[in-house]
Amino acid sequence: MTCSDHATSLAPAPVRLSAAPAHALGELLSRLLAGVGAFVMARRNRRAIAELAECEDRMLRDIGLNRSIVDGVLEVGFGRDPSAVLERPSPSYAACEVERAKQISWMRIHG
Repeated sequence: MTCSDHATSLAPAPVRLSAAPAHALGELLSRLLAGVGAFVMARRNRRAIAELAECEDRMLRDIGLNRSIVDGVLEVGFGRDPSAVLERPSPSYAACEVERAKQISWMRIHG
């Protein structure tokens, strides 16, 4: 056996991660990035809603909002996205829209 043969036989084998820890690390990084992305989006949406709060009441009514809704949405916790609250219409709003749709269809039939 030559000197180079001894050197290669004594060299440590390359360290390889098994699939399970590598997969777990990938999942952890994915969740971390998703959390950071959600936080950034929530901050951006909070700023946009804060700009809405500066609008006049008439302008808010034009887009289907009122001052109390906008102010209430800004009370949502710091880590949560306040725009998610605006996406869900209140039951009273939904009832008003159903009633309005009925009136429009009645006017089309009888008008």
